[in-house]
Amino acid sequence: MGSELDTQNMEKSLESGSNLAKGAETRILIVGQTCWDDIVLPSGESYDRLGGSAYYAAMAIQHVAEIMHRRVSIDVWVPVGSDYRHRIEPRFDSSFINSCFVAQQKTLRFKNHYISESDWTRRTQEVLQRPDGRICTRNAPAEIKEKLNQGSYYQFALLLPLTPYDFTDIAADTIPFLIHNNPHLHIGLELQGLLRDVHAGGKGVERRLCEVLPELLKQRSVCSLHANIEEGLFLVRGLANRLGVTSTLNESSPTEIALELCRHGIRYVGLTNGGHGSWIAWQSQHGKLCAQHCPTTDITSVVGILHATGAGDTWFGVFAYALLGCRFDPISAGLLATQFATIKCAYDGALGERAS
Repeated sequence: MGSELDTQNMEKSLESGSNLAKGAETRILIVGQTCWDDIVLPSGESYDRLGGSAYYAAMAIQHVAEIMHRRVSIDVWVPVGSDYRHRIEPRFDSSFINSCFVAQQKTLRFKNHYISESDWTRRTQEVLQRPDGRICTRNAPAEIKEKLNQGSYYQFALLLPLTPYDFTDIAADTIPFLIHNNPHLHIGLELQGLLRDVHAGGKGVERRLCEVLPELLKQRSVCSLHANIEEGLFLVRGLANRLGVTSTLNESSPTEIALELCRHGIRYVGLTNGGHGSWIAWQSQHGKLCAQHCPTTDITSVVGILHATGAGDTWFGVFAYALLGCRFDPISAGLLATQFATIKCAYDGALGERAS
C-alpha cells in the first residue's frame, strides 16, 4: 500500500535538498533491537510481525536511498532470540541490509493495542517477553569491530534502545566503544526507549537519567536526539533537576522544549507528536539556536492510516540519513522525515519491505 505515493513528486524534493555527490556511498551503523510485535487494531483485528527500532529505521533509510538512486551500506547490530530467528532472518535476507546478529534465547516481544480509530497515535503497550541479553562491547560482532577499528569507516551511527525504563538493551559503555577509534563519528540517539512510560516515574527513570545524561553531555559525538514531545519535556525537567536550576520554560511549547535541549549541547533535536508533525531545533555553525515546525502531509486522507508502529523510528532514520548522510539542511531533513513517517502509518510493515 502506498508505493506509488512514495515516489511520485518526491524525487525532485529529495534531489534538491542534498549536497552530496550522487556516486558517494554512505556507510551507516545501526545499533538497536529487533522485536516481534503483536498489533491489535481498534476493530479488534490482531496479527503479529517483525518490528523493532533498528529494523524500521534501517528499512526507511534503504527505501529513501533507493528513491534517490544513492548508494548506501547499512550494518545492523541487533540481538535476535532463537525463538523467532527463523521468522526474523528471512526479512533481513530479503533486504540489502547487512545484519550482524547477536544470538540469545528470547526475542523481545511487544503488544501494541490501538484504541481509537480517530486518533491513530493512541495505544497501550505491554511487554510480553523480555530479551535475555543486551548489546554491549563484549558481544560486538567481529565484522563491526573490524570496521570500527578502521577509524572512519562509518559516516554516522544510530543508537536505538527500545526497551522500557526498568531494564536496558544497550549498555552504557556502547558510546565510548563506538568512538574509541572514531572520535569524529556522528551518533544519533533515540530517547524513547530510555524513558518509555514516563508517567511511571520512580527509581527506574531516575537511575536511567543518571546513567545516560552524563554520557549525553560529555560526548560531543552525540549530535542528534529524537524523542516524542512528552519524553522531551521529561528530559528537560530531569536536566534542570540534575543541574539544580529552576526552569522558566514554557512547557506547552514544543519549540521551546526542543530549543532547551539544544542549549544543553545537543546539536540537532527532533521531537515528534503524531499527527501534529515534528519540531526540530539545531545549533548553526555560528552557534545560533534555530527551530522549525514540520507539519504532516495530507497523505493520510488519500490512503488512510493502519497504525503508527515504527513511525518514530522511521522519522529518525530518514532525518539522520538526510541530515548526516546526504547533507540536507535541517529544515529539509525534518520535512522529509515527517513526510515519510506519515507514509509509514499507511503501511502494514516497514517502508520498502519486500515479501520474504
